[in-house]
Amino acid sequence: MTFQLSPSVPWLLIRIILVTALSSITGCAHNSGSTNCPDNNLVDQAFSFGDSGENQDIEILKVYYGIPGCPPNYDSEKLLFNGKPLQVTNIVGGPARRAWILTVEWRVKNTNTEYKESVDLKSRLPKDMTNHKIHFWIKGSQLFVFLITPEKRPKNTPPNGPRMTQHLKTITVFPDQHY
Repeated sequence: MTFQLSPSVPWLLIRIILVTALSSITGCAHNSGSTNCPDNNLVDQAFSFGDSGENQDIEILKVYYGIPGCPPNYDSEKLLFNGKPLQVTNIVGGPARRAWILTVEWRVKNTNTEYKESVDLKSRLPKDMTNHKIHFWIKGSQLFVFLITPEKRPKNTPPNGPRMTQHLKTITVFPDQHY
């Protein structure tokens, strides 16, 4: 049996565009030449927020995910849409440093109240982040941060975190969890 691509679908072009887009989004994490950066170990990992209609009653104002002194894994001030931070991000994966901090600023739309939370991830994440994903969502004044592992969720464990990854073992790392 031979597999042929349909000539009506330019698969190679689509792959090139996706790889280029991913490289430009995560490109800041690839720059390991920073002399102030205390960690230049890059591993494949992912980062996301706002999937499946989460955070509908809030507006993301600012997001920083990375290590101080290093090029950030994600910095909302560098990725703007119509001059505003993205409200949904799903960086599928690529080389990045194990982040030490996640800082999120947001506004609750119906009260216009602004919040800022910085989470120390250094003690909350595993030393090896290979094939893991960090995801956050916000409920009113509370930030929730999840570590999504590549392991399947045991059947006797209740689902946790984003709906799209409930088949995977997911750990709430904030609030009040340490790895």
